[in-house]
Amino acid sequence: MNATATTSKPVTAVQVAAFLKRYCPGQRQKPWARDRIVPWVAWFMSLGTCLVITDDADKIRGVVLGRFITDLADGPNGHFKNTPGAPIGWVDAIVAKHPAVMPQLIAIAISKWPHVEHFAGSVFLRGGELRMFPKATFNRFFGVTQP
Repeated sequence: MNATATTSKPVTAVQVAAFLKRYCPGQRQKPWARDRIVPWVAWFMSLGTCLVITDDADKIRGVVLGRFITDLADGPNGHFKNTPGAPIGWVDAIVAKHPAVMPQLIAIAISKWPHVEHFAGSVFLRGGELRMFPKATFNRFFGVTQP
């Protein structure tokens, strides 16, 4: 698998949006229209925070969409807010076609965003409570072996 933000063949916002619409559980319950999801994905791509894993045939296997925030309140309430270099990596979406891809997505995010000290996101809500994980805990939670 190509574990990079870019593949041998460039991935487009339309391709990532189609992947999210197909594999993101929330999209099955309350799908976004194409005219909403494609610009949303394109925004992350313009920041360089759309991380994609593809297989040898350049088919998408996993996607992380993230941004950087200084205050946890900016995550759920700060749509399209990004503070480069901020210590919290807000994960807006993390979707894998297969569970085995998830640790690879985490490893890529950690290596591409070395300044991030904690990860948070509405994808980590438990019982309505927002969770934030230190990077080391995040590594252990997903079984990532790199520091």
